[in-house]
Amino acid sequence: MQVPISAALTSILAVISLSTQGRVRVRRTEDLMSPVSLWFFQIQESGERKSSVLRELTKGIRRFMDEERASHSINVANFKSMKLAWDAEIKGIVRALGKKAEKGEDVAELKAKLSELSQYEPVSPMPFKLLLNDATSEALRNCLFKCYPITSLFSDEGVSLLKTGALSNISLLNQCWDGGDVNIERASEGAFYITDPAVSIFIAVQPKAFEAFHRAKGDLLRDAGFYARSYIVQPPSYAGGRSLDLGSSGQPLIDDFNQRCYSILRDHLAEDGSLKEKRVLVFDPLANQLWRNAFNVWEWHMGTTGFFHDHKDLAAKQAEKVARIAACVHCFTSDGEMISEQSMRAAIDIGNWYLDSTIKALKGSDKPSEFDLDFAELRAWFERNYPAGQSRHVRKSHILQYGPNRTRCAPRLEKVLDSMNRQGFIKYVENYNSRAVLIEPCFPLLRINNGV
Repeated sequence: MQVPISAALTSILAVISLSTQGRVRVRRTEDLMSPVSLWFFQIQESGERKSSVLRELTKGIRRFMDEERASHSINVANFKSMKLAWDAEIKGIVRALGKKAEKGEDVAELKAKLSELSQYEPVSPMPFKLLLNDATSEALRNCLFKCYPITSLFSDEGVSLLKTGALSNISLLNQCWDGGDVNIERASEGAFYITDPAVSIFIAVQPKAFEAFHRAKGDLLRDAGFYARSYIVQPPSYAGGRSLDLGSSGQPLIDDFNQRCYSILRDHLAEDGSLKEKRVLVFDPLANQLWRNAFNVWEWHMGTTGFFHDHKDLAAKQAEKVARIAACVHCFTSDGEMISEQSMRAAIDIGNWYLDSTIKALKGSDKPSEFDLDFAELRAWFERNYPAGQSRHVRKSHILQYGPNRTRCAPRLEKVLDSMNRQGFIKYVENYNSRAVLIEPCFPLLRINNGV
């Protein structure tokens, strides 16, 4: 469909997350288990075929929803008939009990029958509502309470979700992410108890709309941990560079993809129409070792000299998000319960790319300070002149003379270099021939190619 790989991948992962989140959980350690729901913001201009991609990738989901909608209509009709019969039977017993009581006769048998019958009141069948693309926070809450507690905020025109306030109840969303039961008390509406909810999020939105949303609520979302649970991607634009290709398409593969989504959703339901108990996925020994090694790297880079020191909130959930990606990939490609080394390796690579993308997206939405501009220009200068793998010692005097104009001032240069040293972009080394301090550019292990 001639869209960027990163845009296609994000849509694919979001659809897989929605298809699998009600069927499996992932166990990271003996006492840490979570849903596999994933949250994405995709920032793209209009005309980038977001709607076309989602329309193709959600055909399996929509087929399942159409069948369930038809089945639900039949179940509702049966429920109404059973409820009418049950109500009539209850009324008959109550009437008979009243007559006997008036006459002073023994009513123990009728009371026992009434008590027994009350336990078998017909229950209204629950529907599936998997896709919410224009909903308020209250609508999301009601959906989780009155329907099967598996849904998503899913829109290729995400500005509508941002405007309706679907993200205003961050506490509810965070609880759904964590997988805990939700208990909401409202004086006017009563209690809402939601068991084992699962909510995926995919919001594709134009850059200006996201910037406005971020300026208005970004600090709150970041402080509340919403951004830490999300990935944000800004795919490059392909508009103006596409051509009409009349050759073969990937339609058979897309059909297979949709069939797999449909099959997983079908497997949610037991024969009696209730939700099956979720399968618990665990790491095989090699996958477990890979995940633990990656966890230690992310943790180390959150320290004072680490690459994620200024983004600890985003990196803190990285290990869990990567485990979720691995579980989604595994569940989609296998029916077993042991997540393989191959799935974990893919998840780590994908997760690292998304973390880097999220950091850049949030930086780009903030108004850069003079220091940020100094930092960016000097980093770009280092990367142009001293690529990774070709490190050379560079004197500060050389940077002052030949570096970016912004940093040809000793105090400003010192401030940027100190920050780069803390974050691991450069390192200071002593010149043994003199007392001058030299700088050797070096780049973190988690630095990722940005050409996707």
